Amino acid sequence: MQIELSTIEARVLGALIEKAVTTPEYYPLTLNGLTAACNQKSNRDPVMALEEKQVVRALDHLREKGLAVQKTLADARVPKYGHTIQQLVELSPAERAALCVLLLRGPQTPGEVRGRTGRLHEFGDLVEVEATLDGLAARPDGPFVVKLPRQPGRREHRYAHLLCGDVEVEAEAATLPSEPATRAVRADDERIAALEQEVAILRDAVAELQQRVRAAVRVAWPARRRGAAGRGKLRNAETQRPRDAEGRGSPGSKFPLPTVGEGQGEGERVETASHINGTTSGYRGAAGKTTKNTKDSKSGCRVCWSSLPRCISRPAK
Repeated sequence: MQIELSTIEARVLGALIEKAVTTPEYYPLTLNGLTAACNQKSNRDPVMALEEKQVVRALDHLREKGLAVQKTLADARVPKYGHTIQQLVELSPAERAALCVLLLRGPQTPGEVRGRTGRLHEFGDLVEVEATLDGLAARPDGPFVVKLPRQPGRREHRYAHLLCGDVEVEAEAATLPSEPATRAVRADDERIAALEQEVAILRDAVAELQQRVRAAVRVAWPARRRGAAGRGKLRNAETQRPRDAEGRGSPGSKFPLPTVGEGQGEGERVETASHINGTTSGYRGAAGKTTKNTKDSKSGCRVCWSSLPRCISRPAK
């Protein structure tokens, strides 16, 4: 049986086969879980960044080819997806594990296949791995795998799957292994890219938090100002004092200005309200001046805080 898949379809199929064995408690997978499995950075070569639309399109094509199915469980709130390759092609657990690794990681040597299928199937030795790969390459309904020429600098041959069509042997042979320094630089680049992505996410979170704080301040500040204005009006009402008949006085004091009694004639006694003692007695002479007898002339005024000779409650001599 000839099966031909696109690169994305091969990644989706490989992810479904892998998760069915490694995480059976979460299988079949939701669309979100399947997208994360396709985009994970470990055990994937190359690393992809697929969107859910691309995964859905690949699932539709796999369902048309009989390699995937949508399952609606009774207790599930969203549809889930699984693979049906076992119903289409009879594969042993060893063959299924080897094909899954080739779908997810590209061309591999027998040693790499054995080391990377530990969670899928336990191979006894390299001879068993090579026998399994050769069996996939010689299947009557296949072939599903091809043995590639040995690359310069390598001791083992590599195997690649044929579900995406024939492998370009010349391009594969021209690919040389990278130096350790090159691998280190690429790893640093990947780490820096991941850090930049995390910083961008944190910046978005901080910006959203700042917007929430500003909105809360805009709501709370007018109420606070209204409360302060009410308290100011109450305080002004308590300290307000009436002005005298001639319009004198200031509205900030609790004590009225001194007033003169009704008797304004020569030699008549006058009473003035004192800031300090409450009442100051004096006599108006013929010249219209007033002499005062203050109880405490050393202390300052409690209202204007000036010394007693300069206090506004003392009439001019």
